[in-house]
Amino acid sequence: MRWIGALVGLGLMFLAGATLAHGLSRIGVARQVALEAEAARLRQQVGELQSRIAFWQAAGAALVPPEGIAHRSPDETSSTLAVQKALFELGAEAGLTLSTIGAAPPPAGFSQPVVAVELEARGPIGAVATYLAGLEAVEPRLAVSQMVIRAAPRGFEAAQRMSQVTMRLVVWGFWVSTAEEL
Repeated sequence: MRWIGALVGLGLMFLAGATLAHGLSRIGVARQVALEAEAARLRQQVGELQSRIAFWQAAGAALVPPEGIAHRSPDETSSTLAVQKALFELGAEAGLTLSTIGAAPPPAGFSQPVVAVELEARGPIGAVATYLAGLEAVEPRLAVSQMVIRAAPRGFEAAQRMSQVTMRLVVWGFWVSTAEEL
């Protein structure tokens, strides 16, 4: 008789285990179905967002910047030279001594063509302020992506070191090709 009780106990344990396993698997299946539905919804959202991004990128590429925003020139080199000339003349008017001026890598991520110029100059702090104020008024518009202003190097007398600074700028602007118009 003991073995019948043990057999019944073993059967009840098996039944309880099977019931528990069945219940857990139903929970697992329900969770899996919910996760698959969520993944499908997210894939649909990704597709919608990708199409919206493509739409706006195409719209941005088709835009032509307004007259006061972009430099108009036959090619990138001409546009870079025009920016360099404007920066050089502005520096001379402000009383700065330009030591270096040249093309720089333009900032990335624009749908329109961009040119950049790097310059280094030195002079009185007031001349730097005048230069930066003049830079804000330049048309077509230019933007500063990097600016470093430091006290003058040690070669200057103490009195001059207090008023003299060196400046390094990277300035960029949009340009539009006029080659089609020619």
